[in-house]
Amino acid sequence: MKRTKRALSGAERDNPDFFVSREAFLKGLLESSARLMAADRVSFYYHDEKNSLLRLLMRRGGGACFEVEEDARPAPDSRAAAALSSQKPVAFGNGSGYCLLVPFQVEIYSAGGEDRTTIRGLLRME
Repeated sequence: MKRTKRALSGAERDNPDFFVSREAFLKGLLESSARLMAADRVSFYYHDEKNSLLRLLMRRGGGACFEVEEDARPAPDSRAAAALSSQKPVAFGNGSGYCLLVPFQVEIYSAGGEDRTTIRGLLRME
């Protein structure tokens, strides 16, 4: 996982991690999640609240990470919508195995460190 060595003044945490790019962050997140949960496949979905979409940005499976672009609109009564609204993990089984949807909320800082944005989404572990 590639991280920069630069420190951010005024950070809320004492030792925040900084990544070279969004891709480095996502790869690190997916690799760590797959190891932690012994998942065969882990997918990162960004929640586009403005358009009510889940945007699949990256997937890890078979030992490799790859970028994927796919949009899905979760139904109001779906497991994904339940996980996002409650901010609690949701586990379920289907014909091909078991899945865990883990909601997250991350603060992303701009390159200069002055601006920050909170993003929400889901990790899907299979």
